[in-house]
Amino acid sequence: MATQKPNFEAWTICRHGDVPQQADGASCGIFAIKFIEYASAGLPCHTIDPSKVAYYRLKLAIEALREEAYL
Repeated sequence: MATQKPNFEAWTICRHGDVPQQADGASCGIFAIKFIEYASAGLPCHTIDPSKVAYYRLKLAIEALREEAYL
C-alpha cells in the first residue's frame, strides 16, 4: 500500500522588523500573545510596550480567571 503525501497549500511567511524584543528569558510567551492580539486587531506591533510586561501578565491572568480571555 502506497503512502500518500498530504496536500498542503503554500502560505506566505511575513516578517516584521520594527517590533519590540524581550529583554529577558521569561517573557516570550506574553510577547507572543501580545503580537497575536495586536496583529489580529490590526494594531501596529511596534506599539507594544516592553516595560508593561508585568501589567500584560496580570491583565491576562485576571481575564482568564473571569473567563474573559481569548483562550
